[in-house]
Amino acid sequence: MDIDEKQDRLHEVLEAMLIGNLTISARAICRHAPETFPHASSITTVERRQKLMANYIAKQELVRGHVGSGLSKVELEREREISTQRITELEHNQALLASGLKAAILTITSMGGFSIWAAHYSAYEAATQKLRALGALPAADILRGPGIAR
Repeated sequence: MDIDEKQDRLHEVLEAMLIGNLTISARAICRHAPETFPHASSITTVERRQKLMANYIAKQELVRGHVGSGLSKVELEREREISTQRITELEHNQALLASGLKAAILTITSMGGFSIWAAHYSAYEAATQKLRALGALPAADILRGPGIAR
């Protein structure tokens, strides 16, 4: 079994434990998947697996906190609705900010200042890639006109 298959198997086991409300620990995972993880160190010594397990432990604590919170089903549903509305609002704000940034970049470009902007962000390639993925950077095909030297 290769590394990715073990990671996928760990994800499956953790998801099943979360759904089944079984306390998540490295030893508990080993009990559920001894063929893949014979020892707790099979999980705790590999950073990717350790982080995934920690994420699921945090999810489990959150779920258990809500279940034991004393809130009724109606109250939990109301909290979910509020959270959903907040997510929608944040997504809308993100789109608005991206379009505003795109407009600002287009304005800078039309004034001949894109090279300065690009020079500033060249040290932030990851940020530039993220902006591109959000659609916040203008994109256009550049065609050479007649009589323009290469």
